[in-house]
Amino acid sequence: MKKTYHMVDREAAAAAATVEQFAKAIGQVLLPLVELVTQARLAIEEVIDHIGRQTIETILSLSAEQVAGPRMPGKGSGDIRWHGSQN
Repeated sequence: MKKTYHMVDREAAAAAATVEQFAKAIGQVLLPLVELVTQARLAIEEVIDHIGRQTIETILSLSAEQVAGPRMPGKGSGDIRWHGSQN
């Protein structure tokens, strides 16, 4: 099995050192950006969680509608009927 190697030339090493020095010099400026990225990630996770719950609720409602038929207030006949709801 042939292994691949990553060769770093002097220019790449110099560029990495320059980036490192830049980050050290303005590290305090980058800290709020990191905080914003973290907050954005948490907000996105919350939105995805909410959308997932809404999707499941919609699927369950559609499934119940297929079994019991559409909701009709006051209709008390038929073998299968709607009863209450969950919030």
